[in-house]
Amino acid sequence: MSAYQKLKAGLAAFAKEAKTKADQLERKKIELAELTKLPLPRSDLAAGIEKMLDAQAQHYPEKLAQTLAGIIANPAFNFENSQLDLISSFGGSCQPGALPKANALWFFGDQIKKRVTDAVMKMPYPEKIGKPLAERKPLIEKLEAEIEHLETEVADSQKQATDLSIHVGTPKTEREQKVALTENVSRLAKATPYPAHTIRAMLTDGLNPEAEAMKIPAKSHG
Repeated sequence: MSAYQKLKAGLAAFAKEAKTKADQLERKKIELAELTKLPLPRSDLAAGIEKMLDAQAQHYPEKLAQTLAGIIANPAFNFENSQLDLISSFGGSCQPGALPKANALWFFGDQIKKRVTDAVMKMPYPEKIGKPLAERKPLIEKLEAEIEHLETEVADSQKQATDLSIHVGTPKTEREQKVALTENVSRLAKATPYPAHTIRAMLTDGLNPEAEAMKIPAKSHG
């Protein structure tokens, strides 16, 4: 093998390795995006809502302390004849007959949580869901570490090429290649008489749809 052939083979191997790493990086990023963005399973959503309602209920004791501050400071308070509304009162405010959310959750929290959970299990929900939180978190950490490692490798490859004054075109990832193909098919469908599926097949076979279209005889208008 001549020196030129060795150099050419080395550059081809370098470009192939760079593309492989870019594809791996792209796949890892897509996987991470799905892990972080896909909806939670219903059970995880219901559990999260229950925690939220429990937290909201905890405001009632704090507001009750504000309502009873004057009574606490007055040991001689006449409890038997008092009409103080501890059901509707929320701190310094009170709307007789109303039931503030925190009060309702404090008094009827278990029943409310059960009914909300029942509704979550019956309501419309996306068909495609992500992994449960318990599985999702360690996977996210693992993927983030793998992405960081791949990004470092890709950056090192680019630096090596620069240091050697070698220009190697940035390889397209599989996703970028698919996007480019779709855009090219769309453009050619407007510029040639062929349908999209025919153009895609021609490109796969290495044919130029525009050149092939030039071979079609023009229709006679006589």
